[in-house]
Amino acid sequence: MPAVAELLTVAEVARRLRQSQDTIRRKISGGELEAVRLGEHGPLRIPEDALAAHLKPTSSAAHLPSLGTDSGRAALDAGMDSPPGSRARVATSASRPEAAQARDPEAA
Repeated sequence: MPAVAELLTVAEVARRLRQSQDTIRRKISGGELEAVRLGEHGPLRIPEDALAAHLKPTSSAAHLPSLGTDSGRAALDAGMDSPPGSRARVATSASRPEAAQARDPEAA
């Protein structure tokens, strides 16, 4: 008899990923995370192996610099866009007077 994968609730997966239950449901409806429905109108369950597959790094992420490395910090210093979800500070005209001058030459 084949082993049955443990089925996790949306709330359990949300806690593990530190995301909201709504985010997990969006990932399921968008096809990003596999889930099964127990019965015709029953609750959603996420197989543990589907969660593990969702968490595996993709090859497309391999080229992104890690912020925890010198090359990642250098990339940010060189003006590369910050990775999605990061909280990198966005330069404003107050912190970059040349940006304000470029928009309004009389501001200088």
